[in-house]
Amino acid sequence: MFKGEVELEAELEDLMSILAESELEFEIEAELTPEKRTRAREVAEDQVRAGVTDENRVTDAVFYDLNPTWKDKKLPSSAAKALKDEWTEIRNRIVRPLVKEMSCSGWEGDPESFAKRAAEHHLRGSSTVTRIVRTANPPNWACNVVVDGADGSTTLTVQFSPAEKLVRVGPASGGPMMCYQYRCVAANVVLQDAACPGPASEFEAELEDLMATLSASDLESEAEWEAEGAPRVPAGRCTPTGTRVGSLTCSDAEHTSVENLLQMSIPPATLRTAVETSAGAVVSLINTAAAILDRPSRTAASRAAFCAAFGVTPEFVPAWRSTLKGVVKWRDLGELVAIRLRDAAKIIDGGCIRYFC
Repeated sequence: MFKGEVELEAELEDLMSILAESELEFEIEAELTPEKRTRAREVAEDQVRAGVTDENRVTDAVFYDLNPTWKDKKLPSSAAKALKDEWTEIRNRIVRPLVKEMSCSGWEGDPESFAKRAAEHHLRGSSTVTRIVRTANPPNWACNVVVDGADGSTTLTVQFSPAEKLVRVGPASGGPMMCYQYRCVAANVVLQDAACPGPASEFEAELEDLMATLSASDLESEAEWEAEGAPRVPAGRCTPTGTRVGSLTCSDAEHTSVENLLQMSIPPATLRTAVETSAGAVVSLINTAAAILDRPSRTAASRAAFCAAFGVTPEFVPAWRSTLKGVVKWRDLGELVAIRLRDAAKIIDGGCIRYFC
């Protein structure tokens, strides 16, 4: 036998030895099916869109969505390798490329490059960027961008708002701003026209309306109104429809304290009416907040307010959603919060809360 044949035979024996010792059954179990791959990518995309870019956190969310029975449980030694291999495959083959493809962290952390791209998109190729000066640092950075065009040189200001996934572009000298939402595809930033949020959020506008209503109301004359007869109390409520304050306790000492604080005489009926008016305003505000969290009604401003409160956008899907039993009526965190807000409004509106001075 020739020397080359001897070496080939030895290599084949080593290979057969390795295969004999490998845990092929577990390795086969770790291979994701096409259905699992499709579902894994859907969950991973939802996580990245919601602002989660840590690949381990995204992988955990995907893994527990595919294997809900293992969530918060210790894996037995007999299954650990197969599941660890599956987790690794999810991270390496699905999550890591997806995060790299969809994440805008590189662009968001490079104000000058992002500002140049935003200015070019705004100008639609009619001018050339010649100079960029950063005027505010991340995360809410801003840059002045000098461009040369057919009509000479001009300066644009580019303002970045990561919470809203929005950039504003307009003349640095003042004037109307244009807004663009952005996303990343294959590591490139893509901008599209968007409506600019107003100077005040929906919540601020509602509060202004509430204050105007309260300042214009005549609480004392409203307190003189008395319902005729005994209105029927519907099932599930503690007061008739339209009345939200059933129990209000205010001792003489507390009543005196309120009058001293406000430096005016206030009949007890007026106190009740004031609480009733405030409860009604709260119900209105809560229902408004819930309505703008419904998927068709969401705006850049409402997403920014939600993100400021919860740290994620309303489109975020918690990993534990997949562990819930029965029919789940919400698709993302925004819808869940909207449901809970409406439940709170129903409690306040039902008149079962006991109020004290």
